[in-house]
Amino acid sequence: MQNNYNINQRKMAYKYFKYPSRYAVLTDEPIACEICKKKQICLDATAFYSKDEIEAICENCLKAGRLPEIEACSNDADVEELFDQLIHLHPNKKRETLLQEAKAKTDELEFRTPPLVSWQDWKFPALDGDYAQFVCFGSKHEYNKYAPDGDGKAFFEKWLLDDLREFTNFENLWRAVPENRIRTVSQSNDFSLLTYLFKSLHSEQYVIVWDLM
Repeated sequence: MQNNYNINQRKMAYKYFKYPSRYAVLTDEPIACEICKKKQICLDATAFYSKDEIEAICENCLKAGRLPEIEACSNDADVEELFDQLIHLHPNKKRETLLQEAKAKTDELEFRTPPLVSWQDWKFPALDGDYAQFVCFGSKHEYNKYAPDGDGKAFFEKWLLDDLREFTNFENLWRAVPENRIRTVSQSNDFSLLTYLFKSLHSEQYVIVWDLM
C-alpha cells in the first residue's frame, strides 16, 4: 500500500485528523472504490470496520459520509465518554439536544474521517465535549516540542490516557518511545510499540494512547 498522500497533489482536511498527508494510507495503484466504483487512488480500507471485507474507499465518498451505505465505519468512537463530557459541560441542556450533538460529532469521526493505523482495537478519545484531534505518532522529539517547558517525559506522563495507567510501566514505556519524529505512516512500521498524540480542539489539553504489536 502507498504510504501517504503527496501533499502537493492532494490536499485533505479533516477535523479529527490533523496530518492526513503524512498518516493516511493509500492504495499503491488505482482501484475501484467500494461505494462509487470509480477506479482511482483510494484510501486503503482494510483497516475500516465493516460487515464485509472491503479494499478501498475514495476520498470523495469518505468526505460525503457514504460509509453507512456499505455498513462500514472508519473509526471506533468513545461515544460514552463523549456524552458524559457533554452532560458535565452542559448540565442545563436537554438530553435530546446533547444526544443530537454527540451523534453529529460521532458521524463526523466514524463516517468522514480516515482511520488510524493501529495494531489493537481501541476507542478514539474524547476531550472537552468533542473528539480529540489525532496529531501524530509520538516520539521524544514531538513530546519535547509540545511540552511548554520542553520536558517531554513529564508531558508524556501527564497526558497518558487514564485507562492505560494501571497497565503501564511508565519508565519502560518512555524508554521505548522513539527518539526522532515518525514523519510518515510507513515509518511507523519500524516500531513494535507506537504512541499516539491527540489534542483537544477546544483547549490545550492532550491525551496519549499507546499501542503494542
